[in-house]
Amino acid sequence: MWWWIAIGGAAWVMVSAIAALVLGRILRRADTEEQIVEIQRTHRDDSRTELS
Repeated sequence: MWWWIAIGGAAWVMVSAIAALVLGRILRRADTEEQIVEIQRTHRDDSRTELS
């Protein structure tokens, strides 16, 4: 009977690890996109300053 608890615990750890990996990938992608937007904004602001 104790092995059911062990299987459940192992499954819980696996699901938690997969969820953490997926969440990490999503957050990393969002951070990368935010950095791209910041770079584009900086370039756009620099070009406006040169025109003025």
